[in-house]
Amino acid sequence: MACLNDPRRCHTGNAPSLVTVTQAYGQNVSEAWVEIQVNDLSEYTSAQKPGLFQTREISRIILSEYGFLKVSELLLFFGRFKSGRYGRFYGSVDALVIMTGLREFLKERNEELDRAERERKQKEKSQQTAEHDNVVKAFKDALRVSNMSVGEFLRLKTEHDITEEDAAAIGWLLRM
Repeated sequence: MACLNDPRRCHTGNAPSLVTVTQAYGQNVSEAWVEIQVNDLSEYTSAQKPGLFQTREISRIILSEYGFLKVSELLLFFGRFKSGRYGRFYGSVDALVIMTGLREFLKERNEELDRAERERKQKEKSQQTAEHDNVVKAFKDALRVSNMSVGEFLRLKTEHDITEEDAAAIGWLLRM
């Protein structure tokens, strides 16, 4: 439920990927974890439980094709699957329905990651704009207090190759 309630955290948080789990604990642990998720889905839907071979194959394919997914993302996928988002089973668990649902999940995941990245860049741009505005205000205040003209200040800044950070510090000192 935590994954369903916070999908963005599932995608952008620090949960390990399946590959990381495999590297840390071995292939058998990763396969067993995915098998547990498939069996849980089967029990939830009251569908006929898949056989051991089918469950293992589903697990191996997921690890092979989608090992880059975080365990939190897989929990989100299975949670969404349970909510009816990616299809349904008719009588027994259908591996192809799971794989088709997983491909649909990846499309949603990529859209959500793109949206998160756009928001991050917009926030970063807003912060840079705010910082720039603060520096400009500090320059103006410093020029007003020191009675130095903008032209004089820009000439000095250019001649001495003063960075924006240094200029802000100078402005602060001039205001003292």
